[in-house]
Amino acid sequence: MTTQIMPFHIEKKHDGELRISETELARRLGYARDRDFRRIVKAYRRRIDRLGSALLLRETSGKAGGRPKTVEWFTQEQAVFLASRSDTTAADDVMEGISVQFVEMRKRLTNTAPALTKELLAMNILSPEVRVWEKKFEPPFFEKLHRVLGVHRSTRNNHPLCGKFINKYVYEFLFGNLGLEVIRDANPSNTEYHRAFKHHQMLKPEHDEPFRTHIKMLTALLSVAQSPKHFNDIFNTAFPKKQTQIGMMFNEISQRVSSPALEYVK
Repeated sequence: MTTQIMPFHIEKKHDGELRISETELARRLGYARDRDFRRIVKAYRRRIDRLGSALLLRETSGKAGGRPKTVEWFTQEQAVFLASRSDTTAADDVMEGISVQFVEMRKRLTNTAPALTKELLAMNILSPEVRVWEKKFEPPFFEKLHRVLGVHRSTRNNHPLCGKFINKYVYEFLFGNLGLEVIRDANPSNTEYHRAFKHHQMLKPEHDEPFRTHIKMLTALLSVAQSPKHFNDIFNTAFPKKQTQIGMMFNEISQRVSSPALEYVK
């Protein structure tokens, strides 16, 4: 089974989110009955709600009408998490397939210039002024990250490997290697390990929502991962390299700027 022969029905709903229905997800995962899949949803309800808001729609059973029923529509992060928790043989293919299609739909819906220089990237990424600090990474993210990396947090600070992980799987992934370079230039280190501000304080407000969404996705993957290598494997399943160019936020061709490095943090 490949993503080429497994198209998914994904829609942009009225809340602005791209979503996949529980019916579509259950069918692709191979559940014979929707209620069997709903048992998974019920078992992980709290975890699903932490990954995104619920969207319940009253729908008929088909084009010809029929008895209406309530259908839940999931975000990419919720859908990938549910696929990772299912016990069907199609789970890995579904994780990859929905991620590929979500990425492709976002590209089609995004109006971005095709050729980005470092200067143009700076204009697209950086806020004119350093923004007021606010929390972007919730405590569960770092708890799960320290567990997966096999390191301990000091009484005051996160382990240095956390910063390397975030640079690789957040900033490089979202903005590309060159984008991370632009952010670092705008937020230079005053010592070997410290910078005056958090990198996300450099970003334009328009990047806040994709940033938070990506953090939720990483938190879901970290909750499943057992080691850095395992995390890297499921990350690359959720975000195939062939679909990643300079970064999720921009559509630069990979020949101009190398794609983000997705090897696990060493």
